[in-house]
Amino acid sequence: AGDAKRSESLLRDALQRDPKLAPAWNNLAAALTLQGRTDEATTALARALDLAPSHRESLANQQFLSDPSLDPEELS
Repeated sequence: AGDAKRSESLLRDALQRDPKLAPAWNNLAAALTLQGRTDEATTALARALDLAPSHRESLANQQFLSDPSLDPEELS
């Protein structure tokens, strides 16, 4: 969880500088998910998909958030 919190902090810093970085929003969603903060993760992921609707990793993460029983490796 410590790494996820550190990642969250770094990603939020990057997004303050450039809020249009879709991959950073996606990675923020992943960091939040690892911390069990799925509501916030869903919001961050929605932002990533608003910015880049066909971003493959974001689409895979969206599937995972909607069905956590999926294996993330199979979604990439």
